[in-house]
Order: sequence, then structure tokens, then C-alpha cells
Amino acid sequence: MNDLIELNALRALCDVLDEYPDTLRLILPHDYARVADLVGADVKSASVLIVVTADDHHALRRLLATITAAGLQYQSIDIRNVRESLRLLVRSERSAQLLIRIGAPGNVERKAAQRFAFRFTG
Repeated sequence: MNDLIELNALRALCDVLDEYPDTLRLILPHDYARVADLVGADVKSASVLIVVTADDHHALRRLLATITAAGLQYQSIDIRNVRESLRLLVRSERSAQLLIRIGAPGNVERKAAQRFAFRFTG
């Protein structure tokens, strides 16, 4: 079962997605099982899954700031081996760079001092 997040937090996330539609792509809940199979991680209970599809550090910073301001937690999930499959799933012309799992506090496993110092690929 997906964790519910507050309506205002969801609105704030949707505003960021609307602001960067080519970079931030929402994965619909009916695709969570497929994504879980691809990445080999438990994403089925996520409140929101977003794929970052381009080298746009401003969009990523805005998304992470919005998540934090809304009192939510996030986890990045390794997608190195499934970039093309995720790109096709979200129907993007750009390469998938990062998968972010978002949920209510306490419901998203976070690594201590997790940083988003990663290299975008073309």
C-alpha cells in the first residue's frame, strides 16, 4: 500500500513537475511493479516515483528543495543498468538519469548523509 502524503505536498510536487515537464517525469502507480522488477528495489510502497531525464541541475535542486520543504523524504535508486527501459517507460526522448522515490517521513529508507553528487550521462 502506498504511503499517503498531504495534499499541499502533492500540489507542490505537481507544480515542480509542471515547471520541468521534459526533465522530471512521473511514474504512474500502475507501473510501480514493473519499475520494481527493473531496478531490483522495493518501490511499490512509494508515494511518488519520479525519473529525472536530463542534465538539468536546476530542476533537480528545485525538486529536492520542494520535497524537503514539504516535510517529505526521498531516496535515489540506482538505475545505471536500466536507463533505456525507464526512458521508454516514461516516454522521454532524453536518457533517464535518476529515479527518486518520495514518501512520508519514516517511510522512505535514507542512507546517512546521502548526496546527489552524480554524473549525468547523455
